[in-house]
Amino acid sequence: MAALPHVTWCATGPFSFLPLHAAGIYNPASSGQQQNVFDYAISSYTPNISALLEASKAPPPMGQSEAHLLVASQSGENLVNVSCEIESIRSLVERVDWLEGTAATREAVMRGMKANRWIHLACHRMQSVDDPLQSAFLLHDGPLTLVGIMKQSHAHTELAVLLACQTATGDEELSDEAVHLATGMLMAGYNSVVATLWSILDEDAPLIAEKFYSDMMKHADGDPTRSAYALHYAVQCLRDSLCDTDGFEDALIRWLPYIHMGV
Repeated sequence: MAALPHVTWCATGPFSFLPLHAAGIYNPASSGQQQNVFDYAISSYTPNISALLEASKAPPPMGQSEAHLLVASQSGENLVNVSCEIESIRSLVERVDWLEGTAATREAVMRGMKANRWIHLACHRMQSVDDPLQSAFLLHDGPLTLVGIMKQSHAHTELAVLLACQTATGDEELSDEAVHLATGMLMAGYNSVVATLWSILDEDAPLIAEKFYSDMMKHADGDPTRSAYALHYAVQCLRDSLCDTDGFEDALIRWLPYIHMGV
């Protein structure tokens, strides 16, 4: 894994909607003829060069012993596996502050964000095309908007994991602007963000979470600048697990959405 080069994509226009990390040659009839970027490089994305430079100025990571993780989750329709997802995280990360269900209010999450360097959001989201800063994560007592998050200082933050559907989906009429939740979290001060290009299956999130945090703790020693490598490993595990059970197109759609942004 570490031998692969790390590439950061800064796409513009229609290319900003494409999963460049999986670009390649695909032949569903012959797995031997399938070659794509995912097999040759670790990929990250950035909305613009300025955002990447700003994220690169972050202070050195504190390491595994200081990895404080806030988890905010909402169970319900299309989120039936959230509890399994969070329990696997708690078994891997020593210091977890978990706000679940009615406890995951806007005030509680904002307070938790001040006290934790990492955040993991397992809930539904709402994207506002007309006013991107009103895009929000849906918590127990209402939407936690990007503008609300950005009003407080996040100078200490390192990593945001957004395992909700379409957290990195932009608007086709504003393809060159940061109009989704993932870039919003970069703007709020999180230097590394894990997000999704489109809808994901609820049953896949626990495996991605388990493999991601396992690699972060055991091999990256809690260094968020290695989160792109950890996500690559997690997605590779998901892709491998689907090879024997799903058809070519179904497997492709399930592993493609997961992306890394920032450093």
